[in-house]
Amino acid sequence: MIARLRRWRHAHITIPRWLLGAIYLSYALIGLAIVVGGSPTLEFIIGKLGATIWAWLLVVVALGAMVGSGGEKLEALERWSSLGVASLLTTYVASAITAAQLDHTHAFIRWGGAIIAMFMFLLPAVRAGALLTRTGTKG
Repeated sequence: MIARLRRWRHAHITIPRWLLGAIYLSYALIGLAIVVGGSPTLEFIIGKLGATIWAWLLVVVALGAMVGSGGEKLEALERWSSLGVASLLTTYVASAITAAQLDHTHAFIRWGGAIIAMFMFLLPAVRAGALLTRTGTKG
């Protein structure tokens, strides 16, 4: 069992680049939706201006990751941009958990948002980790 887990840990998973690009585009669209409609959870913690800045940062790094996922020549862009997407989603999770603890009237919705954001965090975090270990930190 341990040997199988070790093989699985080092096994490569193939995902089409167009699918990676589409996923990163969805993150950019989420950022645009927050710019237009706002995010009560983020606004509760960091204010409306902070939520708008957060959303624009998400749009920029998600588009950078999308462009970077198009080929091996731009993997450095994808590496750092996907790390940025994962970092921003981590701040959203922290904001949602904090807001759920401070405002019990919407706690269930905020916990749900935190769980969804944690799942959304997985792809860019794993992709950034894979690119960092495969190509090193230069770039």
